[in-house]
Amino acid sequence: MSDLLRFAILILVIYFMKIWRVRIGMRTFKTALSVVIGLYFSHLLNLQAPIFTAIASITTMQPSFTDTSEQVKRRLFTCVFGVIFGYLLAQITHNPLFTPILAGIGVIFTIVLHQLTGQKNMTTLACIVFVASFATRTNHMTYGINRLIGTFLGVAISVLINVLIRAPKVHEDFFQSVQEAYREIFDLTRNCLLLPYPSDLSHLEAAINKVNNYYHMLDEEIHSPFYSGKEFKIPHAIIEVINEIYLRFQLLEELKPFTPTIFGKNIETIESLFSYTILYQGDLKREEAIVYNYHIEVILKDVFRLKNFVEENSL
Repeated sequence: MSDLLRFAILILVIYFMKIWRVRIGMRTFKTALSVVIGLYFSHLLNLQAPIFTAIASITTMQPSFTDTSEQVKRRLFTCVFGVIFGYLLAQITHNPLFTPILAGIGVIFTIVLHQLTGQKNMTTLACIVFVASFATRTNHMTYGINRLIGTFLGVAISVLINVLIRAPKVHEDFFQSVQEAYREIFDLTRNCLLLPYPSDLSHLEAAINKVNNYYHMLDEEIHSPFYSGKEFKIPHAIIEVINEIYLRFQLLEELKPFTPTIFGKNIETIESLFSYTILYQGDLKREEAIVYNYHIEVILKDVFRLKNFVEENSL
């Protein structure tokens, strides 16, 4: 294939990606870059199977340092265990009548061992590495060394690229999700004061689930050995505030459809927060209105707390 034809194909690929509005994210770019560098190093080191370097590079590149750390442990453990165990079992016999049975016994042992040690998430990968090491038609020692070097090389390259080039910033994603949840809470609170209630909570539920997911990820992230971001205290209180607001809205849903009845300090708080003046009275009975205003009072206080937090931590 001529250089001109290769160049034309590359231009066509870029053109169609532009037409289809394909967005190449940073993680995609870093994964591809780690594969490229890994293959170059495999060529320089004359590794017989550079695919192992590429596989390790791809699987190690994760969106967070917590996931990266988990993948590093998984890849290294399964590689070392599978290669050594496969090599040892392969030395027992070369009789084609017995080697398949021996492979089955090895798979059973691998699965049971990982279950007993609480490493079920590594079982499948360990079995694959073991069978590949056991059943290789090349020299088992040569295969094992190439597999170990390739895996360690791919893991190291992927970790370095993930740390040095736009390292994952889960804390920014967390604060961004809090801002999105705040906007959803602000709009929902305003709507439930002005419109017949109950309102649709599905969007708020999705936003809060996103906050909670990032919160748990961030809580693990700052304890990861690869974490290089800034140190800060995770605002546990904000998570409690957001979840409490959602709970209050769920409790208000238990009331029958109604037009809000606002009284007491809530009127002043609403004027301060939303710049609205309440000029009407809804159709709630007094007992229901008291319950409604109690929950609204708590929600409004929490909205103020959330508003201050968002303003202090705006990205």
